[in-house]
Amino acid sequence: MHNTIRHKFDRSSITYRANAPVQDHVAAKCAMRVPKGFSGNILEIGAGGGLLSEKVLARISPASHYYALDISKAMLNIIKNPGMQSDIFPGIEKVQADGEYPPFQDCSLDLMLSSSTMQWYKNSPASMTRNLQLLKPGGLFSLGLFVQGTFKEMEHVSSLTGFGSTHILPVASECLSALQKEKLELASEIETKTIQYDSVLSFLKKHKQTGATFSGKKARFGRERLRKFIAAYEEHYEKDGKIQVSYQILYIWGRKLL
Repeated sequence: MHNTIRHKFDRSSITYRANAPVQDHVAAKCAMRVPKGFSGNILEIGAGGGLLSEKVLARISPASHYYALDISKAMLNIIKNPGMQSDIFPGIEKVQADGEYPPFQDCSLDLMLSSSTMQWYKNSPASMTRNLQLLKPGGLFSLGLFVQGTFKEMEHVSSLTGFGSTHILPVASECLSALQKEKLELASEIETKTIQYDSVLSFLKKHKQTGATFSGKKARFGRERLRKFIAAYEEHYEKDGKIQVSYQILYIWGRKLL
């Protein structure tokens, strides 16, 4: 499964940033919870594309060591650090690896970050719990991921028309329940964000160009199914000449207890 996800993001590395406004929004909210001037060993899981990296790098101390981990090498290659003479932060190290099995020792990190990534895990609650074991006691974390409720319109219309398929996203309450059993001091927020697109086709094109199209299910396509999908989407979710697309985002932040 993860090889398929990696391949999709590899292919979309050039078009990702220009078509990811919601991911950029999530990254900004995750970054704002990083203390200014923070210094230490930092791991970002799903760093490819650089949307979160560039915001955090502008806040932290240059003395920090920043591990930018992503499953896609092509996505790692487009990480930039605007505002500095070099594209690469002095202490940044790119790591190509699976976020569910990061190559780090327990209690080795001072800060863990992740934005728009952990929904791709095979088991998000369990893997997020394992991820946070990498933090030192007192270490901080700021995470954001898409949860069930995202693309509810597309899921509904797909069920009506038989066109396409959607990825089964984690349940927010299950993620929170798993982490609340650990020795963590945490806070959370669930945000619903609705984006308007000019047409169904423009949404599908932009979504494809982010690489976030893996569903884990057999997709059903065809010209006639697409025609019915567009018509049904417009019938149910068009408003003032725009189609509506919903995103449900779970933010979790806090620290590992001593």
